[in-house]
Amino acid sequence: MDTRQALDDYESLATLIGQMRIAANRGEWDKLIALGPQYRHLITGMTDVDEMPDEAARLRMVELLKKILSDDEKIRNDTETWMIQLKVIMQSNQQAQRLNRAYGGI
Repeated sequence: MDTRQALDDYESLATLIGQMRIAANRGEWDKLIALGPQYRHLITGMTDVDEMPDEAARLRMVELLKKILSDDEKIRNDTETWMIQLKVIMQSNQQAQRLNRAYGGI
């Protein structure tokens, strides 16, 4: 892959993962999941750069990679927080069901 194509791919990935970060931050889980196939498609289509990028291209790639990694970390943090909240809700529901079974809904 040439440098221009690599930069285009990094730009596309940075834009997409930015959208995913916003969805995760807003708790829009269906939207986050819907963006997953596009993310996988972009990642699997990326290959090594065949040529050494010039300094400007290299700096832009580094900048984009930093943004991608930062957004990825924020997505993971938001989804982990959501998973913890979901676990608490599920445990609470399980406790309520056990109490209901034990005491017959008195």
